[in-house]
Amino acid sequence: MINDLYISSSQFKVIDGNGEMASTYPASTTGSPQPTPIGAKSVGCQCAYGLNNASSEITVNVEVYGNKYKKYEAVFKLPVS
Repeated sequence: MINDLYISSSQFKVIDGNGEMASTYPASTTGSPQPTPIGAKSVGCQCAYGLNNASSEITVNVEVYGNKYKKYEAVFKLPVS
């Protein structure tokens, strides 16, 4: 059974420490999202973003839609090292 929730970089809004939106960046990454059965994990998927400003923290807003257009939202504040 395949889960009906798919998350890709288009659902991520990355904001730098100055409040500016970041864009995906053409970098060498490993792993790609793949259909994953309920209860399993897709490990190692990556996506690169380029920040306009040096930042010690970024904000990542995630918005995805599941079955019957149910909206799921989350906000993460993440350190940049």
